[in-house]
Amino acid sequence: MTGGGRSTGSELRRYLLATRPYSLLNSVARAVVGGVMAMSYYAGFRPLPIALTALVALGVAAFQASENVLNDYYDVKKGVDAPGAPATLHRLHSVYGLGLSLRQVRDLGISLLAFGVALVIIATVALDRPLLPLILAVGALLLISYTGPGGLKYRGLGEG
Repeated sequence: MTGGGRSTGSELRRYLLATRPYSLLNSVARAVVGGVMAMSYYAGFRPLPIALTALVALGVAAFQASENVLNDYYDVKKGVDAPGAPATLHRLHSVYGLGLSLRQVRDLGISLLAFGVALVIIATVALDRPLLPLILAVGALLLISYTGPGGLKYRGLGEG
């Protein structure tokens, strides 16, 4: 299934817009502020803590972008998003506004999730943080359950 709608140029641009980049700033800013606070109180502004803060910010962006994309995927699959639905009117919807197929949207969401997982694995090994995989497992379960199986969003257990 492919959507129609406005032409947005290159394929890469359509994929980037599908992640809703405007929504990532808040989460990335929180990760950076948290990293700066941790460095100022505990670790100092040295290369490793700075790299860790950058890694966390990149991971947060990947996970949120994944959720944004998978949200569109599952909302279309469940019939919540259709041409004319609110989500298709106030932004470029990945299917109905950007013209990506459901398969492209699903694959992009999974790829972003896998990238975030890879960053957690790197941090776990490089920094010897054995609890990170447990935190990742809980976070990934909630991310997938938001609009996917379990549908927390549809039960009033997500953002409004």
